[in-house]
Amino acid sequence: MINQKLKQRRIACGYTQNQLAEASGINIRSLSCYEQDTEKFNKASVSAVIRIADCLGCAVEDIIDRKALI
Repeated sequence: MINQKLKQRRIACGYTQNQLAEASGINIRSLSCYEQDTEKFNKASVSAVIRIADCLGCAVEDIIDRKALI
């Protein structure tokens, strides 16, 4: 399942995947996987998710699909 929340937030903030990866210190391949697969994003390290949320100026809850966690 595609992580629409993360992708939509990234686009709304004007970031390309490369720019967000660089700004957050996340590997571009990892970021791409996170956007393509909600399950992989939900298994990402807490620090990675927080860094992405911080760069996007949002709360972690804004980019994580709670339903996919259950």
